[in-house]
Amino acid sequence: MHRLATVSPGRIRWGVMAITLALVALPSTESSSAFGATTTATVFDVSGDGLHVTYTTAGSDEPFGTLVSVTIRRTVDSGSTSFTLVIPPVVLDSPDATARVEVLGLTTVHRFSVIPRFRLGQLASYSEVTLRGTARAAAP
Repeated sequence: MHRLATVSPGRIRWGVMAITLALVALPSTESSSAFGATTTATVFDVSGDGLHVTYTTAGSDEPFGTLVSVTIRRTVDSGSTSFTLVIPPVVLDSPDATARVEVLGLTTVHRFSVIPRFRLGQLASYSEVTLRGTARAAAP
């Protein structure tokens, strides 16, 4: 899988952050059910707590959803910070429908030191945020 990750603006300001993630080669999203043809949501536009995330996926058949991560800060001597979005499966009743979604976002601070004795103990800490928005199918 190839991922294109862009973090905007060029410099992360901890108060407001926008993240855009995309996977290439979107497959057909048409399927059928007892209710007729349905479409799997592949575009998620969610926000909350100073964050705005737009994510485009190739879709997932896994019942628990998809984990999407991007590094938002990296240093050579003190670690990094990443952001992970838990994307739930969403089924739409038509290709142009949208659905309200609530997703979990996790910020992980990965601690690191070039001095081995400072690399002991818990090396990651987590904070969570709930993001709300919409899911839709990608435009054909």
